[in-house]
Amino acid sequence: MSAVVEVVERKPLANEVGAFAQSTTKANEVDFVQFPGLYYENYAAQMAAVFLHKAGGKMPVLKLMSLMYLTERLHLQKRYNGITYDAFVSMKHGSVLYRTNLLVFGMAKSSPKTNRGDSSGWPQWISAISNDEVSLVDQSLLESPSLRNVLNRGSHEAINEVWGQFGFLRTHELSAHTKALPEWVDPGDQAFLPIAYPDLFKAIGFSQEASSDVLDVFEERADIARGRELAMVNA
Repeated sequence: MSAVVEVVERKPLANEVGAFAQSTTKANEVDFVQFPGLYYENYAAQMAAVFLHKAGGKMPVLKLMSLMYLTERLHLQKRYNGITYDAFVSMKHGSVLYRTNLLVFGMAKSSPKTNRGDSSGWPQWISAISNDEVSLVDQSLLESPSLRNVLNRGSHEAINEVWGQFGFLRTHELSAHTKALPEWVDPGDQAFLPIAYPDLFKAIGFSQEASSDVLDVFEERADIARGRELAMVNA
């Protein structure tokens, strides 16, 4: 099965962000996503928007990717479910959310689901990269980050906790932190290495029984998501 987002070609940049983007381009060659269809782009976009609001409207893109990874990880650890349900990968610069990473570097087409009445995707919230940074598309979100917000209280609690612990760190410091986490593995000459859910669950302290239970729930949700997509196609 293919991932929800559709990969598109993009010219690599020449700076550090470009090196990260080139690595991501190579990652596009492999589709390893464990639960195709179980990805919520609008949740990812609004999580990014909240972080950008906290940062004053813009942020280095690599820092944002690290913060989002840590938030998804923390939410799983505390609530046994995801926010975006993205896949996790180890890359040279640290761990990131795979499909969100494709979106931020313009290597995937936006295709958000409709959740809680919201169908806005990444481009409606987050700008294209400029000078290694991304910013809020609508600056009014600086005053009202909850506009069209679909994130629940648990999601905001995870975002706030991650921001409180790591928001003051610089990009390279955050990268070093994600690389120090037990699930990160140096990809060597490869563009990336997938972080399988069981490996992540072990790293965040789940028992084998809890890991199995959570995976069962994820599979059920993926089946429901696939059913909805088929119903839309056949409608």
